[in-house]
Amino acid sequence: MSDTKPGRPGKSRIRSIIWLMVSIVGLWAGFFILNIGDKTIELGGGEKALRIVFAVVWFLFWIGAMVY
Repeated sequence: MSDTKPGRPGKSRIRSIIWLMVSIVGLWAGFFILNIGDKTIELGGGEKALRIVFAVVWFLFWIGAMVY
């Protein structure tokens, strides 16, 4: 038999913390991309719907990444 110890399965604590920080940056990037804070821009129906779909997909992805 070998005397080498098997590596720990799963993610390390440092990797989890780094991924959490990347996920938070991703969420904030979505806010800036969508200009959520700027309510003065009037959007047409198609562009507004596209932004809503993009926002739902974007935020679900990053929230899922944070949970994982």
